[in-house]
Order: sequence, then structure tokens, then C-alpha cells
Amino acid sequence: EKPPAASPSPRLPLLGFFFSPSPTATPLLATRSPLQTAAAAAMVRLNADLIWKSPHFFNAIKERELDLRGNKIAIIENIGATEDQFDTIDLSDNEIVKLENFPFMNRLGTLLINNNRITRINPNLGEFLPKMHTLVLTNNRLTSLAEIDPLASLPKLQFLSLLDNTVTKQPDYRLYVIHKLKHLRLLDFKKVKQQVDSFPSE
Repeated sequence: EKPPAASPSPRLPLLGFFFSPSPTATPLLATRSPLQTAAAAAMVRLNADLIWKSPHFFNAIKERELDLRGNKIAIIENIGATEDQFDTIDLSDNEIVKLENFPFMNRLGTLLINNNRITRINPNLGEFLPKMHTLVLTNNRLTSLAEIDPLASLPKLQFLSLLDNTVTKQPDYRLYVIHKLKHLRLLDFKKVKQQVDSFPSE
């Protein structure tokens, strides 16, 4: 089935990922507090049915994009159901905590995953996303420089946003990221100048 006609989306295209499968919440409801039960009931599992019922289109830069925004997804799973047919996946405005467990995706170049709760990134992410060039992690919960070290595993990463993460307040944050990610051209929507001579030696 052919995707709908091009949609003039002004949004940047970004990275794609995949998370570990989570057990079905239903058997656990009896042991949870009312608040936990309500939260679990509100969560949506990312499965093949949701993937193929979600909007997919050619975006403003003529890339095929899958829109999974605002679904209360907590765990990235079953991304293999896309059959690696998308250049861009948008997982913004969900409840995702971990960026991990992707299948090998040779096409995915852009992942938009802003406005989530990400605190952990798979250290081997680049093995599964070798063509990832754009990653938007704006407004997540990354706090330390060590937590973003795994991004160095992405061999093609050129465009990265970590705005509105606590890590951006760390001393020498910008120099550190540029030092770690040798191919960056844009960090937090500012052009990268590969001048890291003043960065402390490791």
C-alpha cells in the first residue's frame, strides 16, 4: 500500500529506535496502588497494529516518515514491524525512559524523541542504527555527561539536540559533546566549530 501524498511538515526529521518488550500490565494490576494502576492502564504498547495504523507520509524533505507522537508509549518495542521502510520516525511526546533494543535498521536516518523521559541510552546503539544522522532528544531527563557517551557509537551522527536536559548545565558540556562526537555539524541548533584544543585531556 502506497503512503499518502506528501505532507508539508515543518518539523525536523530525526532518529529511530527500538526498546525491549515489556510484559503485559494486566496481571500486575492487583498488586499496584490505584495511582500505579491508572498509570499502567494509560500506557500504550507499541505493536505492529499501532505502527501501521499511525500516520506515515513523505515529509517536507521528501523522506518517508512514521508519526508515533503522543501515544503514551513507555517502551520502544516491535519496531521491526516497520520492516525498515522509514527514513524518519517521530516518537515525540511519549513516556519513553530508555533508548535501547533496536533491531538493525539500515535505512533510518532521523529520530525525533523529544518530550519523553529518557535517562538511559544503549551503549551499542550505533551497531543497530548505522545511518542515523539526526537525533532530537530535547526535553528528556539526561543529567550526566556519562549518560550521553553512548551517542558516540552512532558513526554518522551530525545533528543532535539535547536542549532542556539537565546535562546541558554541566561544565564544559558543549566542548565535551563535540570532543566525543567527531562528525557533529549542529549541536542544540548551533553550528559546531571543531575547535576543542582547550578541552581537558582525558
